[in-house]
Parts: sequence; structure tokens; C-alpha cells
Amino acid sequence: MVLIKNIKLIALATFWMVSATTIGQVFTLEQCIDSAWSNNERIKVLNQKQLLIDEKAKEVKANLIPKVYLNGDYKYFIDLPYQLMPQSIFGGPEGNFKAVQFGVPHVITANATIQIPIYLGQIYAAVEKVDLSKAELAVQIEKTKEDIFVDITNLYRNVQLLQNRLLFLETSIQYSQSLCKTANNLYKADLATSTDVKKVQLQVMVLENQQLTVKSSINQILDALKVYMGMPIEEQLLVTSEIAEFKAKLYEEKTPVAIELLQLKQQGLEADIKALQKTRYLPDVASYGSLGTSGFGYNSTNNSFLDFYATNFVGIKATYPIFNGTVTNKQIKQKQYELGIASIEQDALNDQHILTLQKAKSDLNIANKNLELVDSQLSLMTEIFEESELLYKEGLASTADVLQVNTELLQMQQNRITALLDCYAADLEIKRITRNILK
Repeated sequence: MVLIKNIKLIALATFWMVSATTIGQVFTLEQCIDSAWSNNERIKVLNQKQLLIDEKAKEVKANLIPKVYLNGDYKYFIDLPYQLMPQSIFGGPEGNFKAVQFGVPHVITANATIQIPIYLGQIYAAVEKVDLSKAELAVQIEKTKEDIFVDITNLYRNVQLLQNRLLFLETSIQYSQSLCKTANNLYKADLATSTDVKKVQLQVMVLENQQLTVKSSINQILDALKVYMGMPIEEQLLVTSEIAEFKAKLYEEKTPVAIELLQLKQQGLEADIKALQKTRYLPDVASYGSLGTSGFGYNSTNNSFLDFYATNFVGIKATYPIFNGTVTNKQIKQKQYELGIASIEQDALNDQHILTLQKAKSDLNIANKNLELVDSQLSLMTEIFEESELLYKEGLASTADVLQVNTELLQMQQNRITALLDCYAADLEIKRITRNILK
């Protein structure tokens, strides 16, 4: 590998990792993602919604379970109810009536009733809708996890990029400081001018200022990473600066999240249409029954009693809609229009998915070629740097030439890390598009 050729850089990277582990634990990318998934508020809210939908599903399905009720009633009639009796019954004229009081003052009823649903179209439709809601929420949770995965990965890679840039800067600072001593020695031997020494000193100052800027940027990104992970800002978060060499992978394509959510919406609309059509042609049917007793009481000095009589029955009830003002027809047409719109949207999403995936694959191909090119350039620049350093020590190269080569080498090293991370970024985009992030 090209980077391994730079012995000073490897030694400095090793020192960085050892010193980091002595201060605190170094978090891997996977650990950061797991922590974010566990502490992210959006996922917590969706998990609570999932529990809510589960309970809603149980409530809807509970409507299909038989219901049992216990009823009791006591009435004391201060005035007994009247009934009109035709006088013709007792031989009176036809069309005349006599008000007569019937019954006893004390009436007691007690019964246990049961209702057993046989077919309730709206309930069955509601069960199907709840199941679709559960599936939709599961996809939303997956999408949220994918978004967090991508955000955490981008932040983590940015920190790695800056940390490697910091390593390169520290290596370049050490080299420039050594070069400054060499320039002083050459100046004393009248092989260099004071201007050459000042140029090297200026180079050191510029590199040190860049070093401070990079450290500040690292801290800012680490703070953002802590917020995602649910860590207090004051706690220390360390990230490994080592980046593995990129290896391209092949991913199995799955239905994109946006398209699956749209498909679930279409299934919901189809379920609504199916339920509405059933309500037009199929009745709601339920059976019921009652087991009870009725008591009649009378208290008098001459005659007192409280007698009970059984009132048990079973029955079946059907409700069939004859005409509801064409409301159902209008509702069905609305759902059909919505279904048509969703179908058009799905076609557009399919086209967009194809274009996005093609672009991501093209970006990955370009990133791979760019990485190969940068590797070749870095190898050549390393040779140029070593040759210019030897020539400078022999007084055969100017200070400006050596500083220029050192600056270009530093930039090439940074370009190499950037190109490597570009490969990872393009690969991550393909994983997201093909829905393989959580696999």
C-alpha cells in the first residue's frame, strides 16, 4: 500500500491511537450507530406508536368476541300504568273505551344477555386496515433507522477524514521543523539565504494554523455525533482514524421504502373499496340471547306476594342497507380516484429509482477509478519528495522547491483519504437505494 511507505506517518498514527485509548474508549462506527438507534427520539416515538397500533389491533379484533351483559332493574309504580279497554268486550257500545289500571306496584327484572357477531363487514375491514397500519409503521421504522445510519456514517467518516488530515499535518509540521534546522545549517554554510529560512518558518506557522482549524472542526462534528448518540456533550467521544481499504460489493435489489409505503397505501385503498362494496350487498348478522327472570310484587293486608317468572330467549338479527342516498357509491369513486393517483405516483417512483440507482453505480465506478489514479499519483509524488529532499540536503535544490513538493505531497495524501471515503459514500448510497443498509 502507498500509505505504508510513509514510515513517519505510520509511527504518528500509531502514537495517536495509543494515546487515544489511554484517554478513553474508541467508538467504532457500529457502536455509534447502535447507540443512536437506542437513544434516538424519533425511533422511540415510532416504537411507542407500534405499541399503540398493537393495542388498537387487539381492540378491533375484540369486537368479534361474544359480549355478555348483566342487567338488573327495579320499579315501584306510584300510579299503575293505564290501558284502554274497548267496552264492547263487556257488552258495551262499539268504539268506546274504558281506562283500566293493570299490574302490580313492584316490578323486578334481572337477566344476562349475550351477543355473538356472525358477520360484521366494517369490523373485518377495520382488522385489515390495522394490519396494514402495522406493516406501514414497520417500514417507517426501517426508513428512520436507515436515515440515522446514513447520518451517523457521514459524520463518522467526516471525523475520520479530518483526523487523517490532522495526522498528515502533524507529519508535515515535523518535517518542516526538521527542514528549518537544515535550512539554518545551510545558511550558516552560505548555501542558503535568510529568506529561505524564513520561508520554512512561515510554512510551519501556516501548517500549525491549519492544525488548529482541523481540530476545531473535529470537535464540532463530534458534538453533533454525541447528540445523535444521546451522549452528554461534556463526555468524551473518540473515533478511530483507521480506514480499511474499500472493497466493492454486490447487493440484492429490494423494493425501495418509498415504493413499498405507496404499495401499502394502495392496499389500504383497495381494502376500503372492498369493505364499502360489501356493505352495499352483505348484511351485518349477529345472534343474541337472554337468560333472566321477572318478578312481580304486591303488598296488602289482605294479600301480599312476590312471584318470579322466567324470561329466556334466543334470536338472530340481520341489518341490510336498502338505500343510503348513494353515499357509498360516492365514497367508492373517491377511493378509486385515489388509487389511480397512487398508481401514477408509483410509476414515477419506479422511474426515479432506476435513474438514482444508475447514477449511484456510476458514482461508485468513478470513485474507484479516481482512487486508483490518486494511488498512482501519490506513489510518484512520494518518489519526487524523497529525491527533492536528498537534493536539498546536498544544496542542489532550492527551499521553495522543497516546500512546494512537501505541500503537494500533503495535498495528495489528503486526496487519497478523500477518494477512499468517496468510494464508501457511493457504496453507502447504493446500499440505501437497494435497501441493504439494515441487512
